[in-house]
Amino acid sequence: MPDKTYKMVEIVGVSDDSIQQAVRNALAKASRTLRNLDWFEVTAIRGLVRNNRDPQFQVQLKVGFRLLERDLLASLDEPTANPTSTERAERRKEEKRAGKRDKKNKGRKK
Repeated sequence: MPDKTYKMVEIVGVSDDSIQQAVRNALAKASRTLRNLDWFEVTAIRGLVRNNRDPQFQVQLKVGFRLLERDLLASLDEPTANPTSTERAERRKEEKRAGKRDKKNKGRKK
């Protein structure tokens, strides 16, 4: 039997269209930051009424994702060919810092 361990988080998806779309929105957002999403459980459905007629659907979910082995996590931490927006922002910050250090060092006499 495979050795799998899961972690659960609770999230709430929102949609003006339907309960199903609220679930899809929640899973789409969660998949941007969580790896190995394997299952979800709807724990609550509620809504908001706007302007006395317009519904907004809210669906609370428990989402399960598989925890990875340590060696696999290390390989995922290496820079990838397709960095996330956060990784790109961090790289830009580091490049900016390096550029400032270079300018400072050029002005110093040896």
